[in-house]
Amino acid sequence: MSFIYIKAKKIYYFLLELVTFGRGVKVKINGFQLKLPSKYYRNFPDGYENDNFEFFAKNTPSNAVVLDIGAHIGLYAVFFCKKF
Repeated sequence: MSFIYIKAKKIYYFLLELVTFGRGVKVKINGFQLKLPSKYYRNFPDGYENDNFEFFAKNTPSNAVVLDIGAHIGLYAVFFCKKF
């Protein structure tokens, strides 16, 4: 990547953080809305892992205890919090 592109990207995300007051950017993923950090909001399209979300929505009882032992930003944890 070119130096100018990298600098422009850093400036873009910095400005986005300022505009959102560090609270994240609203996105909609598989029908539920959440806020993601500005540097991640473009990584998850609306149909992101749709099959997995549908499987969990259909096969997880409403009184379930769910442990998210992931290694990223907790997308599934937010999904389960909003579902139950």
